[in-house]
Amino acid sequence: MSHDGYPGFRTDQLVPIASLPSIADITLVHAGTNDFIQGKSVDRATVGLTYIIQNLITQNPSTTIYVAQIIRYMKPASTCISCKDYSVLNPIVEQYNQWISNQLTKTIIGFPNQIVIVDMYDALTSSSDYSFDGVHPSSAGYQKMACSWVRAIKKMPSMPGSPCSDLSLGETKSLSTPLNSDVEKSLPQPELIQQIMQGKYKGL
Repeated sequence: MSHDGYPGFRTDQLVPIASLPSIADITLVHAGTNDFIQGKSVDRATVGLTYIIQNLITQNPSTTIYVAQIIRYMKPASTCISCKDYSVLNPIVEQYNQWISNQLTKTIIGFPNQIVIVDMYDALTSSSDYSFDGVHPSSAGYQKMACSWVRAIKKMPSMPGSPCSDLSLGETKSLSTPLNSDVEKSLPQPELIQQIMQGKYKGL
């Protein structure tokens, strides 16, 4: 098992990475959040996502790809003076997610049955699911995302707002889930987070 995270990357920037060799039986994709923060359109994000999925399948035709309808933005904590309120972009996120649900499998050549759509937007619905910036999940939010992936892989129906309610501890490794304080310690300072999400940080 491996995890690839690319802070501040848009879908178009992930396209070449998705063309790297892979032997994974299961591939999880949550991409698009940074596109809208950086002012990109739904059309541009969907093109990028399509290329990502097509590249993943081309490199590894046997993988099953679980594609998230991405999480919403939440209002940032009032204590975070430098944090921008990206929740105004949620209507754009909803358009993007609708396209994922209705059109993504129609655009992928050859392997549409290997793509499974996972609803993350309705999995994280409370401010407690988010860290202070309103973009990154809190410990509880990450746990809900994990449960949503597990539900999809096990072919269980989605449960908006409470995807973990009928899963056992072992199924989501909840005992190893970090505390909120640990999650926030792992994030850069708020000013740096804003630069990274907006694609303005030159240190990556």
